[in-house]
Amino acid sequence: MDPIDLVSRWNAWCVTGSPNQIDDTLTRLDAGLPGGWQRLTEEQVRERHLDRFQGPLSARRPVWYATNSPSNHGGANVSLDRIRDTDLRGGLVLFNGPAYPVITPQSAGEWDRIVGFLEGSIIPAARAAGANPKAPTPEEIFLDQLPSSVGDALRRFSRGARKVLPLNAMETESWNGFVIAAFRSRAIIDSRLLVEWLVVDGWKRDAAESLDSQLSEQCLLLSRFAEEVLAV
Repeated sequence: MDPIDLVSRWNAWCVTGSPNQIDDTLTRLDAGLPGGWQRLTEEQVRERHLDRFQGPLSARRPVWYATNSPSNHGGANVSLDRIRDTDLRGGLVLFNGPAYPVITPQSAGEWDRIVGFLEGSIIPAARAAGANPKAPTPEEIFLDQLPSSVGDALRRFSRGARKVLPLNAMETESWNGFVIAAFRSRAIIDSRLLVEWLVVDGWKRDAAESLDSQLSEQCLLLSRFAEEVLAV
């Protein structure tokens, strides 16, 4: 998975439930921590100067976990934020060692571990506690970030299509509806994420990339046409 998608997954997950269910989620998580992970004590949080990151709107202090790595750029401190007593979310991720950007070749492996911690430990612990975990995929996040009219038009097109090119007349009409919706809403559509969404939805990659190119070309034509109309 692309490191950008890993970061998006961490920032988008949440667990909701009763206060007891959230407490039980953390208890179960601590009891089954995978190798290489530890929950930081209050003393360790202070030693790492993480106590300054207490959110002013949080119901409780963040719960900090850490990975262990022998490399200079390895290891990360990860917080689980409890904004309300009934809500647990992914918080800050702070890497150990010399400061460097969030996504680098050095940090990519740590992001794999962090999302693995989410999928293999946090989510199972929440389910076992009877809480409601939500961890949207990158494709779901992509759709959620689009204007509703654009996302709906894309779903309608893909669900009704044969998933092959060239498009037939009905598919072309549906595709054009998506293009027009995207143009009218001035939606910013990430080409990489659009291609990945189409591939996950059943399109071959070369067809998905061709559709992405068509979208760019058609939106450019619509933009030029609109400029000409306004100039008259």
